Amino acid sequence: MTIYYIILFLICAFIVIPTSKKVDSVLFCILFSFSFIFFAGFRPQEASTDYVVYVELFNDLNTDITLQNLLGFAEPTFVLIGSLIKSLGLPVVWLFIIYAIIGISFKTAAILKYSEFIIPSLLVYYSNFFLLHEMTQIRVGVASGIFLLAVQYIYQKEKWKYFGCIGLAILFHYSAVVYLPIYFLNANEINKKKYYSIIIISIVIGFLKIPFIDYLKYVPIETIQKKQELYSGVLEMGIMSTNINLFNVAVLIDIFICLIFLYNCDFIAKKNRYFILFLKIYIVGLCSFYILASFPPIAFRIKELFIVSQFISIPFLFYLFPTRKSISISILILICLLFLYINTYNTHLVRDYDFFKIIYNSCNL
Repeated sequence: MTIYYIILFLICAFIVIPTSKKVDSVLFCILFSFSFIFFAGFRPQEASTDYVVYVELFNDLNTDITLQNLLGFAEPTFVLIGSLIKSLGLPVVWLFIIYAIIGISFKTAAILKYSEFIIPSLLVYYSNFFLLHEMTQIRVGVASGIFLLAVQYIYQKEKWKYFGCIGLAILFHYSAVVYLPIYFLNANEINKKKYYSIIIISIVIGFLKIPFIDYLKYVPIETIQKKQELYSGVLEMGIMSTNINLFNVAVLIDIFICLIFLYNCDFIAKKNRYFILFLKIYIVGLCSFYILASFPPIAFRIKELFIVSQFISIPFLFYLFPTRKSISISILILICLLFLYINTYNTHLVRDYDFFKIIYNSCNL
């Protein structure tokens, strides 16, 4: 696991070393992004929990592009990308390279678009969502990246551009459908008392474990109804536990960030025009975790889809301590160390990384 921490401390070094030129931060961000593409694209099988799953999907893929294959096997973009790779006689490693290029490019573009604190945003991204998405859930990684870039259209009130982007995201992963209602958030104002109340009520619901997932059976969409039947059956048979730690370290970090930003929202909103919107998205993710706590897999998945905004949001801490950046840097590095520890030693999201296998993979393109 050493390599993951070496990369983290390397990024930290660029935060600690002062630079007065934004162009330097942009350049460093782009260089790190290229290294992330290499790191994720050529990763050895043992380094990622979902690697074998994608290899099996790739091997089972039918290269005949038909409507049934596009809609029935997996998301249409996975079928198209996988079929193209197989048709060209290329090895499966190209699947991971292509997804890494797309996913990391979108996330990097989002950092450069929204964040004034580029390297801090890159650090948060690496310590959590690079490992979760680009190293593991590669389809969700691309979908969430598209969503982040689409957030600007909510602020600009360009609904067709936003819905068009989310439509594209859905083609990469169907769960991106949850992004559609986000367009209706008010990007310019926030009622602090209302959002404090929403957080508290959501936590109470989490403890009560109200089975909201049962109500999905009333949604007049066959796919959703089948999913609900599957999830309910899994729970009834005891295949999956409903136990969930409602105050795990990652969630406590989310609560801390949301509350401190809500308290200071009037001040920070003057510094960054996208702040209110990203704060609301962050709170939606936190609250969805508690509201859906009766079914942990869904709670974590929906939370992650929205909390992806945290690598834009968390560096807003730097606005709170403009003359004492050491405080912001210390808090940021502590949070990122906790994220990395959770992903490497707690949830075992990623495993040991063998660089010799990178060389082997790159030589067999």
